[in-house]
Amino acid sequence: MKIAFVCGSFEPGCDGVGDYIRSISGEMLRQGMEVGTIALNDKYINELTNNSNNCTPIKLAILRIPAHWPANRRFKCAFDWMQAFNPDWVSVQYVPYSFQHKGLPYGLAKSLLPLIQGRKVHIMFHELWLGGTPHTSVKHQIWGLLQRRLAVGLVRRLRPHAVHTSNRLYRAMLGKQNILSEILQIPSSIAVSSLDCEKFSLELTSLGIMPADRSNWILLGMFGTISPDRDYIPFLEEQHRRSTAVGKRLAFLSIGRGGPNVEKIYAHLRNKLPGEILLYHFGEKAPAHISAFLQAVDFGVTAVPNQLLDKSSAVAAMKLHNLIVLAPFTLHLPGYYNNNGIEYDKKCSSRPPNHFLPATVAGILLDDLFQYDKMVR
Repeated sequence: MKIAFVCGSFEPGCDGVGDYIRSISGEMLRQGMEVGTIALNDKYINELTNNSNNCTPIKLAILRIPAHWPANRRFKCAFDWMQAFNPDWVSVQYVPYSFQHKGLPYGLAKSLLPLIQGRKVHIMFHELWLGGTPHTSVKHQIWGLLQRRLAVGLVRRLRPHAVHTSNRLYRAMLGKQNILSEILQIPSSIAVSSLDCEKFSLELTSLGIMPADRSNWILLGMFGTISPDRDYIPFLEEQHRRSTAVGKRLAFLSIGRGGPNVEKIYAHLRNKLPGEILLYHFGEKAPAHISAFLQAVDFGVTAVPNQLLDKSSAVAAMKLHNLIVLAPFTLHLPGYYNNNGIEYDKKCSSRPPNHFLPATVAGILLDDLFQYDKMVR
């Protein structure tokens, strides 16, 4: 099988979809597939980059097209690359904002049609559209309506042979638009590693969490964006009450970029929470160090709404490291599902850690595509 992924940007560590493609492509290449990627609207580069001339069967072929190029030039370049690569499948990795900075990729479906030219089409919906909650502003409701029409129009124009999305909420939202889809969860962005475990233990010691005293602590660990739109105070106060009730101290620790407001958020938490709660942000670290962090804490914490846990590579990383993930926030979208987040997350929580490996996710995708190939023979 020969497959070409189509996405917006492809900058390592800066684009979630690009990192997702890299992770599953590696497994596909190991299984003998030929894999290529076109970044149609890459905002991280100024010049065209194309490694296709020197790629090998075990190397990902990549074409990255600058976002500042006019659309006709970008799609002409993509067309020429697609003709030369000549894949069996074209997999469109859809995020509306990756193809247009305002999230309104008008003309995308029409421009993709020449690239497809009778090839089999797969769409992975990583994001859908704005709106749907009772508190959505009028502006976002209108914006979301336009985004929904564009997403539905993409499906109608491209007539995909397979459609995936990462979670049951998105599958339900697509289903209301008469779009049938299957769930393909996002894999972990962090592999399990023992390289930095001793080093991280020393960092905990520097915070006052001594190895001999470790059993007297409950460590909550957050990896990923610390959203400024979430109120963490009630959740941490409740966790503090619970830890105190069993005679233990509580620490809320985080690692990774955290987002642009992470220092302000921590300052707010220190001002509002009891002083005996240890609060610390480690900042951006190498993958092996993040793995050590995830192995050291007792529970994972995420700001991702519990209905969308399957779309988070950070949550997948926690699950791969065998952590129970505490998801204190929920979405309220009447008509789509039971709003009880604990019940909703049972399926996600029951999955074994190896379910979140990139190899597992790549295998599920390939099985689905192979299954279609068998049906049409």
